[in-house]
Amino acid sequence: MNYRFLAYRLINVYSKDLVLVKQNSQLFSRYLTRTTTTQTQLTTPTRQWAIKRYALLIGLPVTTFFFYRLSTKYETRRKHRIVLESIGRAIRAISVGLRSAVDQKFSLLFKREGTDEYITALQATRRRNAKRFANLCIDIGGVYIKIGQAFINLPEVIPLEYYEELQVLQERALRREKGEIDTLFKRYFRDTPENIYNNFNREPIAAASLAEVYAAETKDGQPVAIKVQYSDLRERYETDIATAWLLDELHDDLTLELDFLHEARNAERCREHLKHLDYIHVPKVHWNLTKKRILTYEFMSGITIDNVDKLKELNLSLKDIDEKLIRVFAEQIFRTGFVHADPHPGNVHVQVNTNSKSKNSQRAQIVLLDHGLYESLLSEERKILCDLWMASITNDHIRMKQTATALGAPEKDYELFCTLVTMKPLPDTEQFVIPSYAKDWDPLPRELQMIALKSGKYQMPSEDEYQNELSDEQRSDIRKHFRKLMDKKRTALLRILKQMPKTMFLLLRNLNSVRNTLKIHNISDVDRTTIMTEVCQQALKEFQTKKKKV
Repeated sequence: MNYRFLAYRLINVYSKDLVLVKQNSQLFSRYLTRTTTTQTQLTTPTRQWAIKRYALLIGLPVTTFFFYRLSTKYETRRKHRIVLESIGRAIRAISVGLRSAVDQKFSLLFKREGTDEYITALQATRRRNAKRFANLCIDIGGVYIKIGQAFINLPEVIPLEYYEELQVLQERALRREKGEIDTLFKRYFRDTPENIYNNFNREPIAAASLAEVYAAETKDGQPVAIKVQYSDLRERYETDIATAWLLDELHDDLTLELDFLHEARNAERCREHLKHLDYIHVPKVHWNLTKKRILTYEFMSGITIDNVDKLKELNLSLKDIDEKLIRVFAEQIFRTGFVHADPHPGNVHVQVNTNSKSKNSQRAQIVLLDHGLYESLLSEERKILCDLWMASITNDHIRMKQTATALGAPEKDYELFCTLVTMKPLPDTEQFVIPSYAKDWDPLPRELQMIALKSGKYQMPSEDEYQNELSDEQRSDIRKHFRKLMDKKRTALLRILKQMPKTMFLLLRNLNSVRNTLKIHNISDVDRTTIMTEVCQQALKEFQTKKKKV
């Protein structure tokens, strides 16, 4: 049946009525204003016009719908739907932002900054706004979940209330529509996954904000994992970026993350750079089964690095794992310059190294996954980072200031920036210790908390004094003052992040992820500083060798 011909005929049915309506505009206007004249009082001609108008007002939209439905291709309609939905998401995001701004403005109205009343109201407002933002990300999904997850990796910048409320986004993923996988495979392989692989399991073994992972075997029997991007995600991302200008800063990184061919190339490059470390494994890519939105790679049956109980069940040493984790990313930062920018626990797995010769415990092998987001450091940047690290270790403040400002930090915040990169307390901050009773008061790393106390010239009470000598009111005052100092330091950190290049931002994300993993393992005798310094000195020797050759 010729649907376009049928749609045009339906339009023609009402075209005559449209002409008559124009000629009898007074009657049409009277109908729209719904005069009080009852149907029984209408003359026969008026009654006929009323019927025609009913047919016009009801039939024209229906005809338009069928015309669009029958004369437009499915792919075009799908793109139109995505654009309209993205506009709706942008409007909703703006409305949440405006509502949050108004809420904070009115909640703090007539309250003097710095008072207990002001701080209490501010914290309550932040909690409400954080819940609004988290719910927005969950409901909208896609790019917005990715943004929320990025904030979680920056506890130094976002307020405590946001850090706590956004934790619900860690394991969030989109919902896949029925038949979506087949559509994507037919688009790239012109076949269903069952015909391309053996034993393809349609139940995903892992899910994230961009894709789901499925298990299968190649035709020659090799176990593989297939990473399949959500069908509408690329189009949703492009329209979200276009309609929400606030996301523009993420454009380049998200574009690369959505290209699985780019991720596959990153994985190959990472494996080549780290091949001298026998305890690191990067799954091999099956290039003949990899496309822009479908990635097939070697299946690895590891354990996520944050699953402490299972690691202990396998008799794997947490200290051994931590030392290897520190060294591998130190190698990337100081020596190769090709840095994994998203090494959260879901992307770092651990398995038993079958080549291990250890008798006392199993040797751990670290498996690096998800190579979509990397940062390439220039040779000059790596040299400055090495100098900054050594200056911080030796407490050389002149050199610390020079290297920090060279990397984009404000001169007055050079100490804070050096501590942010090294995550090592500076010698002149060691007297400002954080007592155990305050360890959960704020997610800022302990080293940055010490810098905040030093800036405020505030010594925390000892354990005994706090527990036995202070009243409840005094303890509450101490906690409030502590939070005030931390929030002030966050403002300084935000100032640093605004000035530094994106390269350093992603580098800090890597360092934060590693530090969070070490915190989960809670192994006190892991000497991160010594390991990082060894790799740093090795890199400096290589720089010297290259300089002599030149």
